[in-house]
Amino acid sequence: FDGAWGNGKYVEVGDGIWLSTDAESWTNISSPDRLLGVVYGNQEFIAVGFNGTILRSSDGIQWSQVFSRHALVLYDVAYGNGVYVAVGYDMGLGSPAPAVAWYSTDGVNWHASETIPYGTGDTVTYGQGTFVISGFSGTIGLSTSGVAWNAPGASLAMRVQGITCANGRFVAVGTSGQIATSSDATNWTQFDFSAAPTLQGIHYCGDKWVA
Repeated sequence: FDGAWGNGKYVEVGDGIWLSTDAESWTNISSPDRLLGVVYGNQEFIAVGFNGTILRSSDGIQWSQVFSRHALVLYDVAYGNGVYVAVGYDMGLGSPAPAVAWYSTDGVNWHASETIPYGTGDTVTYGQGTFVISGFSGTIGLSTSGVAWNAPGASLAMRVQGITCANGRFVAVGTSGQIATSSDATNWTQFDFSAAPTLQGIHYCGDKWVA
């Protein structure tokens, strides 16, 4: 479901953890729950997933569980400015489940952020000094700290499945091949490729965007 590069290793997560040094030969490492997101930052991998599972590793080989919470599903995690931020939905707090964010400055101790905008628990990225979140509502939420959040009025006409920032630009992707871009995470231009399949993630690889 997600991947990260760090410390000379590729780490992919989903039904377990997959590790490689050359992107050709892979080793599977078991995990206590299904994982949905992973990031490398501050010389550590952080992976998140079902039941609020948060795993931590400095080498991609040995992992320790530092957090879990029943009925919490964490879909994505990002790192920036010395802070990790994980986003998802708390299924134990009613229907529709509210979007939630958790943050940590050390990867070990995690705390609930302040309330985040409705339907923004699918994806998170960090760029230009700001954490950016979104999800099924299409609303864009912003935070410089990872603790307090606001929605500056931007709302995309799609379910946002993935968002990232690179080369001075934010790019969001989602349902029916829809793509939106922004230079400041506030003003967005949306492109609709109606014949395309749903895009579930976006990465910047050297000089190319890959969705």
